[in-house]
Order: sequence, then structure tokens, then C-alpha cells
Amino acid sequence: MAQVTGNSLKTRGASRTIVLFRVAVIALIVAFTASVWVTNAWLTQRFTESTRNRADLRLALYSASLLSELQRNSVVPQILARDADLLQALESGNYDGMSERLVSYWDEIGIAALMLADASGLVVAATGTENIGRNEQDEPWFQRAIAENRTVFSIKRDENGRFRFAYSRPMEAE
Repeated sequence: MAQVTGNSLKTRGASRTIVLFRVAVIALIVAFTASVWVTNAWLTQRFTESTRNRADLRLALYSASLLSELQRNSVVPQILARDADLLQALESGNYDGMSERLVSYWDEIGIAALMLADASGLVVAATGTENIGRNEQDEPWFQRAIAENRTVFSIKRDENGRFRFAYSRPMEAE
């Protein structure tokens, strides 16, 4: 039989203590890692949900603002289509002062630009002088307004990749 001495019992006890200590440290590391992982997942979900809610709210506000602006601007062609001075200028072919008249509307309304085209699509008055004399006959906004005989909304992408939005309407003699 092997003899058990006091030193070997102390060594086994110390060895067992070291093993238990290592197991306890590993268990703490695993618990800490699991805790961090679960907490991170929960906080990420909360943050994502909060961000999504704020984005939905912003989308609703921006959509309402955009719709309001579109509706506000949709009446401008109806008002201009009944303007007696603009109608008379188109009938007579005398466009003196019409660009200035459009600029005065432009200042009051606060929109990007106004153009007046004759029946052939030639721009005869505009808030931007670079547009005067340009033929818009092939443009979708002009073709749709003539074909549908009502206010139409058109979207076109320009050569720079920007979108150009237009309301157009044929002039109406009362």
C-alpha cells in the first residue's frame, strides 16, 4: 500500500483549489460574456426600434409637408390660366412686360420658375431669361397639358441628374 503523507494531501488540496479557482474564473468569464452579449442585443434592438420610430415620424411629417406644398402649388397654373393680361398677350402676340408680370407672381408665390409658352410650345415669357425662345413642344409637361386640357403634374430628370417638377395648364379664355 502506498503511503499517504501530509505533503501529498496538501498538494492534492492545493491542486483541487487551483482547479476549482480556474473553473470559477472560466464560469465568471462565460457569465460576463453572456451578460455583455445579451445586453448588447437588447440595447441594439431598443436603439433600432427607437430610430425606426423617429424615422417613421419624420417620414410622415415630410410627406405631409411635401403634399401640402404640392397642393399649394397646384392652384398656381389655374390662377395664371385665367389671367386676362397673359391671355391677351397670347392672343395678340405682344409679349412686352409679360416676363415682368411672371416675375411679380414668382416673387409672391415663392416657386422655382414660371414660363409662358404659346400654342406651338415656344417660351415667350419666363422668370429666367435663359428660357425665353426655347421650344418646349416636345416636353412631356407641354404635351400632357395640351392633350388633357387640365392642370397636369410632370416629373423630368435633367441632364445633371436632378429632378425637375412642373405643373402646366393650357390658357383658358373666359
